[in-house]
Amino acid sequence: MKKRMIALFLMVVLVLSASMASAAVLRAAKRNRVTATISLNSGKVEATCKGTVQSGCTSSVKVYVQRMDTTTGEWKTMSTGTGTKDATVSTTATSGYSYRAYATLKVYDGNDTLIDSVSGSSAPLNY
Repeated sequence: MKKRMIALFLMVVLVLSASMASAAVLRAAKRNRVTATISLNSGKVEATCKGTVQSGCTSSVKVYVQRMDTTTGEWKTMSTGTGTKDATVSTTATSGYSYRAYATLKVYDGNDTLIDSVSGSSAPLNY
């Protein structure tokens, strides 16, 4: 009887531990975010991203300068930059197009396991 009670207790502890770990990952996901901005200066379009990551985690970001394809209406990547939390990339702009910055942020826990992935884009910039 005593062994059954101990086994039952251990099973309850394991179930509670698993559910708490899952809740911690969900809470963590809400703290991670990335912002993307686009600017134009002297014929160059520049995309910048800034990532905010929860404490105790590592991250990687990618930022893209994208141009609207006037035929298909799809965003096409012109240039890409990378970093750990912040990144910047620029490319020559061509008049008559719309540009935007698009950014992705990947967040890893202490074991280098991916726990969150978020993305964002700037408002379009017409040139």
